[in-house]
Amino acid sequence: MRTLLRAGLLALPLLAACDLSEPVWNADFFFPLDFPDLELGDYAVGGVIPNVDVPFTTSVESQDITGLPETMLGDDLNALAAEVITTTTLDVTGTIEVSIARDPARLFVAGQSAIITIPVAQGTDTTAVTVDPELVRNAIALYYQVRGTVRGAPGGTAVGPTDEVDINVNLLVNFQVTR
Repeated sequence: MRTLLRAGLLALPLLAACDLSEPVWNADFFFPLDFPDLELGDYAVGGVIPNVDVPFTTSVESQDITGLPETMLGDDLNALAAEVITTTTLDVTGTIEVSIARDPARLFVAGQSAIITIPVAQGTDTTAVTVDPELVRNAIALYYQVRGTVRGAPGGTAVGPTDEVDINVNLLVNFQVTR
């Protein structure tokens, strides 16, 4: 018994010298937003996108993020980036602005929403930008909207009922995890 007591007393200073706090890791998560495609037929005149800038603004969309996404966008959010991927098979050009905010009234308000501007062209384009984490921190829903212009080729670009600009937006989230 005395030997066991001595061994315990010798181990006590060793335990006091060890840091027994929980470990902290940084974790990266890929969080896709459910963006609607831009139906080009909605902006065609007589089935043709003319060779002039045709402005458009989509309706405001929202996505409930309660649960794990809400936790990821909470106080432990370290870094945030938005990746926008556009794809179209039509010969159109233009510019798209994507805005993401935690309140619909903040969409397209500088400093209160993430605003990503990307060119539109035939093919696929990917644009990734760093986003201020404060713009979405502690959100329970995210709101998003797209606006911009499209322009057809010289002589115009014929548009069918299924022609669109496919828009995919992903949030790349880095946050701290403790266990």
